[in-house]
Amino acid sequence: MVHSGERGSESFGALLRFHRERAGMTQEGLGGHVGYSKSQVAMVERGERAPKGRLVETADQVLGAQGALLVLAEKEFGGSGLRPWTEDYLAEERKASALHVYQTI
Repeated sequence: MVHSGERGSESFGALLRFHRERAGMTQEGLGGHVGYSKSQVAMVERGERAPKGRLVETADQVLGAQGALLVLAEKEFGGSGLRPWTEDYLAEERKASALHVYQTI
């Protein structure tokens, strides 16, 4: 399950997949370079997970993306790896003494 603030970007995922396929690399192969499993790479490519750790920098270099992944990741996730709109929410959450959440499923 993807929690608030952890969702990735479909645009970033599509660009990652484009460069990976152009380089002739499998998801498993890329995962080996960046310390991710094949399924984690797939989740980033589908936009279900934000890239964490050094995935962006390493993938950009290994896949020969010439900075394209770095530029889009900065736009989509900023320096924190999270979508920019989550920053205010997370700041308030850190100050909270309790959280009450309601979801209809």
